[in-house]
Amino acid sequence: MNLSKITSYRPGPGMLVSAAFIGPGTVATASIAGASYGYALLWALVFATIATIILQSFVTRITIVSGQTLVSAILSSFSTKPAKIAVILLLFSALLIGNAAYEAGNIGGAALGLEELLPIALANSSLSILSETNLIALFLIILLWVGKIERITQFLIALVVIMSISFLIIFFITKPNILSLFGGLVPSIPDDAIFTAIALIGTTIVPYNLFLHASNVHKKWNHIDQLEIAKTESAISIGIGGLVSIAILASAANIFFTNNISMDNLGEMAIQIEPLFGSFASSALAIGLLAAGLTSALTAPLATAYIVTEVWKSENQKLQAIRFKSIAIAIILVGASVNIFNIDTIQIIFFAQVANGILLPFVAVFLVKLSMNKKIMGEYVNSNIQNIAAFAILFVSIALGLRTILRAFEIMP
Repeated sequence: MNLSKITSYRPGPGMLVSAAFIGPGTVATASIAGASYGYALLWALVFATIATIILQSFVTRITIVSGQTLVSAILSSFSTKPAKIAVILLLFSALLIGNAAYEAGNIGGAALGLEELLPIALANSSLSILSETNLIALFLIILLWVGKIERITQFLIALVVIMSISFLIIFFITKPNILSLFGGLVPSIPDDAIFTAIALIGTTIVPYNLFLHASNVHKKWNHIDQLEIAKTESAISIGIGGLVSIAILASAANIFFTNNISMDNLGEMAIQIEPLFGSFASSALAIGLLAAGLTSALTAPLATAYIVTEVWKSENQKLQAIRFKSIAIAIILVGASVNIFNIDTIQIIFFAQVANGILLPFVAVFLVKLSMNKKIMGEYVNSNIQNIAAFAILFVSIALGLRTILRAFEIMP
């Protein structure tokens, strides 16, 4: 990647990937990892970021070279109708139900940020976490219904910028230990930290991001001459997301691990940061949480809507647009309902974890298979180095998927 490519960088579909994976789940996982093990698991985030860049570069290459979205490319790999129906059912089960379950956490995380950002206003009113959830959900629904995708994408990019600045401010305020920071790049797994390391990788390499990215690359770039700039945009955008995740982990290490303070959830981080580092740091954290919740709360419904409408195509563009928005809003409503009515989500999350655990290696296999297919890729088929990287990531994806499934069975009531 030369300097001219970097200086010509313009945010695009790759930034949506960062917007998607830096949600409340990533913030919570990275924070707990830093609070519990200091910088020791920093390497897991670096690995996950590099793996995501490689996987998304495969998505970009396949989409631009083949002229198809990822959904279309996968479905075209099957010749029989029963096989295609099985694939569609897998995608729908993993993404419709899975993203609806995760949407509850996204909206809840945004609501927590809003609560921390406006404590005085909330203290002098009848607002509760229920009302904050309603406000977040209503805002998202209005934005998706009246906004154009291009404007929503610009809004998401702005949120990523705000989120990045917020967490980087916290990172510098908490005064990281540079030597320990670089020491965390050396792979090591402290006692009882294996599941946390897997969780860090799992919150970064997210299956639905592959489809979200492919759909937006297909809309923005459709000529082979645009391949390099598309890959560059993706790599830089996801790299920025990785840096934000690293900043979150390091900040939690500085706040909790260094001061021997335990942490079990994001609420504790909000409580501890102000007395240690002042109200400015507390405000930065609240803004970061709100932005992280909003970005994921928007991208999860968008990804689901893209996949369903790509499978369920219509020649009527107006009908297609209504269908797209309705599916996205349905995901938001289900997620908000879980928070509003305090529905026990263990069974839903269990199914979501199993479905996504199956989906990740499944999609990774097809990414590798498609990127190695000379009939589809021509001269843009994988190089030997790309094949080595692909199979290494595929191995990790399968192991991660199996572990996710086993873990879900362990927590099943």
